[in-house]
Amino acid sequence: KDEHTSYSIDLALHSSLIAIEVDGPSHFISSSTEKSDKTLNGSTLLKQRLLAAVGWKVTSLPYYEWYALSGELEKKKYLEGLLNEAGLKTSKVELS
Repeated sequence: KDEHTSYSIDLALHSSLIAIEVDGPSHFISSSTEKSDKTLNGSTLLKQRLLAAVGWKVTSLPYYEWYALSGELEKKKYLEGLLNEAGLKTSKVELS
């Protein structure tokens, strides 16, 4: 939980101020078009912006990308990529 915004964070690396948000279907705008199914809703965007405003590097893990991964190795590489994008060197992180 972030002390400044009172938002809970799905995965928080406090020492690096990296927040990984696991965004399930309820975090997206529902509509009949495929593109809008992948558009984050207003409350999710607000949460990301407020966390970023107090110093968090917020990274999103969308459910549809996670479900498209086929195995443990692919999921590990995906998570390493998210952490690298957020500025954390994953050679020091054990993902198991």
